[in-house]
Amino acid sequence: MHKPRHYITLLAFGFAAIIVLLLQLVLGSVHVPMATVWDTLSGANTDPVFNEIILNGRLPSAIASLLAGAALSISGLHMQILFRNPIAGPYVLGISAGANLGVACLLMLSGFISANSILYTLFANEWSISIAAALGAAVVFSLIISTAFRIRNVVSLLIIGLMLGSAIGALVELMEAFASKDELRAYVLWTFASFRQVTMSQVYVMGFIFAIGLALSLYLIKPLQAMLAGEQYAITMGINVARTRRMVVICTALLAGSITAFCGPVAFVGLAVPHICRMIFRTSDTKLLTIACLTLGALICATCSLIATLPGSERALPLNVITSLLGAPYVVWLIYSRSKTM
Repeated sequence: MHKPRHYITLLAFGFAAIIVLLLQLVLGSVHVPMATVWDTLSGANTDPVFNEIILNGRLPSAIASLLAGAALSISGLHMQILFRNPIAGPYVLGISAGANLGVACLLMLSGFISANSILYTLFANEWSISIAAALGAAVVFSLIISTAFRIRNVVSLLIIGLMLGSAIGALVELMEAFASKDELRAYVLWTFASFRQVTMSQVYVMGFIFAIGLALSLYLIKPLQAMLAGEQYAITMGINVARTRRMVVICTALLAGSITAFCGPVAFVGLAVPHICRMIFRTSDTKLLTIACLTLGALICATCSLIATLPGSERALPLNVITSLLGAPYVVWLIYSRSKTM
């Protein structure tokens, strides 16, 4: 049974996420007063400079950070429940590795594509990296989902995902060995992950896919709750375990795959946020944890994005540096603190 403090905590997470969203619009290399931000969002501001900074620069990035944190956290929770493994994350099935391969092929093999070809026309735009990452992730997803239809053992599915990721990683390293310095630098920068390059049109696509994935994740709450006690128990409760497994894979592919395609492979968030939620709420209730991952994941990812922009400076830090340096010690501290009270 949910306690009143649970609802208060969830509301606090949601409110804090909105505050951080607004701070991302105000703070940056150029400080924008909150009144100007409000006028711009309401359409009352006619200054083209501030409109460009806020509407085309900071707003898409801020919204993308919220979507990314929520999507990766929920998909990480799903993977940990499905595989009953605390170190499982949204990328454990190789979806991120497929996206890496697609981007690597685009950035490192683009010199072999003729400027007059259809492929060059397809990829020579602001959607190029996102399309390449989505195609790579889609290839891996098709392999994983076809495997899920044939293999009933969830551990075997996990091993196949890990081996597939390792094989793709080897292919990417092979391309890196023959890539030029500029191509290699462009690929490495993409792996750092960033929300700053996301456009509003891409945010609309991310939001649409996220809505589908979220609806599917809410539908999966009861089946996943039953699977926490084991697959045999879930079967006795009338759960179609095989179908649930496939739906979890599809949901994870939608949530994690779309974020990786547009923002790059964001580290730490999907793995650690479910653990943080369990420690804060001290529950295994899948419904509560899903909502907690939604709100806390959005808050943490948006906060890391804000810190990475280094407000007041012309420079910016890689997003994954912030998520890992701040997140990993915090999780270790939470585990240590909890062990002392037990």
